[in-house]
Amino acid sequence: MLSSHILFQPSRGGRLLIFLLLLASLSAGCKKNSVHEDNPAVLQLLNAMDNGLELRTNYAGQHPITYYTALKLWNKQFGPFNTNYISQFPQPLALYGEADTLEKSIPVLDLQLELEPGGIYSLFVYGSKTDPGNLLHKDVHPVGNFADSLSFIRVVNLCPDQSISVNLKGQPAGSTAGQVDFRGVSEFAGHRITASTLSLEFEVRDAATGSLLTSLTTDPVQNNYGGKNLYINKSNSLVFVGRKDGTGVNAPQLLLMVHSY
Repeated sequence: MLSSHILFQPSRGGRLLIFLLLLASLSAGCKKNSVHEDNPAVLQLLNAMDNGLELRTNYAGQHPITYYTALKLWNKQFGPFNTNYISQFPQPLALYGEADTLEKSIPVLDLQLELEPGGIYSLFVYGSKTDPGNLLHKDVHPVGNFADSLSFIRVVNLCPDQSISVNLKGQPAGSTAGQVDFRGVSEFAGHRITASTLSLEFEVRDAATGSLLTSLTTDPVQNNYGGKNLYINKSNSLVFVGRKDGTGVNAPQLLLMVHSY
């Protein structure tokens, strides 16, 4: 019995070894908590950079990257490819200009994204290559009721020096979103969809004067894409981009950012 008892009484060196092993185990557990592969964050990216600049993403935290496999962010376009699932917290993200392929090239933006597991985020990138900006917004999407048949729309303003309001054509100015200043994000507004609703036509107006700046007509709201409707009881964003009094690729325009792909 005595010898059995002694087997479970480690020496001073043994106790130290056990302590170090426990410490290493706790440390490994803490590091593991920074990765949540089974509960990722959703990140939707929109490239609204000036002068038609297209971007490549680098999530590795180091350069160079393999450009032909890196996600390409087409300028002022949004589709299913713009949605990423993030499992590392925090997440480094460097955005490189499409032509910046040399090893010593520097990113247009070098970000450290503070996301939360399971969170839903929109990342808007805008401005010029020499003066870029970004807006990270944590999204809370409304839950639609089948009986209501609403399309939920919010407005994001990425046009410097231009305050706007948005309305459906034929509705009062500001009925979708009142004054939205630069970098502003409005609340979601519900628009009823009926069997006779073909599409939604939105008008963007100068918030101060009420003058029409631009408009956008959605594709048919009754269509199903891959068996899924993108509008009824779904939420989407209207993003106003460009430069005030800009022309060509920098002209003010309204983009549709579909959150329900």
